[in-house]
Formats: sequence, structure tokens, C-alpha cells
Amino acid sequence: MTSSSPTTTASKAPTSFQNLPVELKTDILSYLPFTEVRNCRRVCKDFRDIVDEKSNAIVLYRPSQDRDRDRLNDAVANVLDLKGVSFFDTLVRWFKQRGLMLDIEMRHILLEALVGEWLMQQGVQSTELEMEVYTFMLVYWADALIAAHVRAHIDSRHEGFYHDPSSISDRLNQPPWPTVLPRLELTYGISARDLIQWGREMEQDSRRLAAPTRIPQPGYVLTPLKYFVPDTSLAHLIPDPELWDGRWRVREEHGISGSMERLAELFDLRALPESCRHFAFCVKTKRAYDIVEAAVGGADISEHDKAFVLEDMYLF
Repeated sequence: MTSSSPTTTASKAPTSFQNLPVELKTDILSYLPFTEVRNCRRVCKDFRDIVDEKSNAIVLYRPSQDRDRDRLNDAVANVLDLKGVSFFDTLVRWFKQRGLMLDIEMRHILLEALVGEWLMQQGVQSTELEMEVYTFMLVYWADALIAAHVRAHIDSRHEGFYHDPSSISDRLNQPPWPTVLPRLELTYGISARDLIQWGREMEQDSRRLAAPTRIPQPGYVLTPLKYFVPDTSLAHLIPDPELWDGRWRVREEHGISGSMERLAELFDLRALPESCRHFAFCVKTKRAYDIVEAAVGGADISEHDKAFVLEDMYLF
């Protein structure tokens, strides 16, 4: 009887993370968001030593900085890179970001800014008077499209919302639109058929606009911003709270002095244009705001703090 010696095979057991080289462990941790990297400190001493080692800061935190920087710059591009974007898609993007303002006056302030930004980026040479005419036309039709969404999906009797409760098809037959709309089509490619189709999309699919009806409020504002707040200055004069019509007003925040250019430099972010102050960079926490304020003022900012701020930052 012949005995056979056992065959030696490589172990199939997974290699323990703790047994990996320090450089590889550090690289693996860098794939985590900043907050999760910090949470790893509580797992074991091995992790804590890696996270606390100052020489690991660039390897640990630069990748999360890059991811959050891309997130922020993509958010800016979504609402402000409008060349080649249809007017309808621009309308949807802005109101998804800013919310569905039911106050007519405030809504038109936002619509005028939206239309101005869209027109400016289409590369059409127009006189100042022509721009005023196109702005009026597009604000009117943008409001009609939003009204179609409100009637179909929010409140068909929201009379305070409408300048004109008639449908888009009916409006197109009212003077002066049969005469002036061909000019809009010739210059910007927006036809009566487009408006009818866009209105139909608004009515048939509530997700097409999907803008929040509760108007968002910013956190800690870093850059100049115009936004809307409830105007309760005369609320005490209304005898019955149910009669309050929910008026809003514009509030302006200046952000941190000189912050836009410095913020773009410190965090490699896109600078928001002077032409549009309805969007701004904000942070969620006072700690992040204080770090940015100090850095804008000339203080050094560590890789750790830069990663923390970028994760905390968002486009409002």
C-alpha cells in the first residue's frame, strides 16, 4: 500500500485588512467619504493610527475632495450651463433647484432671472428692446407651463397663482400671440407646437417638474444670494390667520466678504456669475462656515478641513 503525501495548496482564506501594507490600507480608506474616514478612527487602533498620521492626509482626503468638488461643479453646470439646453429643460432645472414659488411677484423675479440667463447664453445678437420683448414673452409662457403643472397636480382652484387660468392652447389663440409667436420661433426655435407639447408633459406627468412646493431656505451662506422668505411683517393686521395670503419677499445675503473668487481659488470651484445671484454656495454647519471665513481671511486650511468643508458644502 502506497501512502501519498498531502498536496500543499495556497490558503483561500481572505487576507485580513489589518494584515495589508499600510500604504494599501490608506489607499483603500481614501475611497470612503470624509465622514466615514473619520468614523474609522473608532473601529480600532490600527485605523486610528492611519487616520491620525499627518503624512497620510493627502492620500486620505484628496479623493473625497475631488468627488465633492465634482458634485458641486456639476450642480453649477446643471443650472447655469444653458447653451444648447432647451428653454423647457432650463425651466425644469431651475424650479427643481429653487422650489415652486406660488407668490406671483416672487415667481416672476425668478423667472426673469432664468429667462435672462438663458437668452444670454443662446448667442443671438439682439437689441435691448428686442431682449425686453423676448424676456416678456418667455416669462409669460414659462408661467403658463408652471400653471399647467399646478392645475393638474397641486390645486386646480389655486386662484392666487394664476394671471390667466386658461390652457396653453387657448392662450395661443389670444392676441397678440398668433402674430408675435412666429418671431420667437424664428429667433429661438420655440414654436406653438413646442409650447403645447411642453404643457401636455406638465399635465400628464407630475414628475416632469417635481419641484418642491415648500420653498427651501439656505443654511450658512458663503456667497452673495437673493432668495425668498415669508413676508410676515403685516401678519398681525390680519384678523383671521386663514385669510393670510402667504406673500413672500426677497432677502439678500452678501455671504463672506470677497468669498466668491477666494472660494473658487481655495476649493477649485466654479465661480458663480455676477449676472445671477439666485444661486449660492452654502454649508450646513457653523463649523464649516467658520473654517471658510478664516481661510478667506488668509488663514491656512488643512487637507482635513478642506475635505470637511467640501463635504458640508452644497449649491443652494
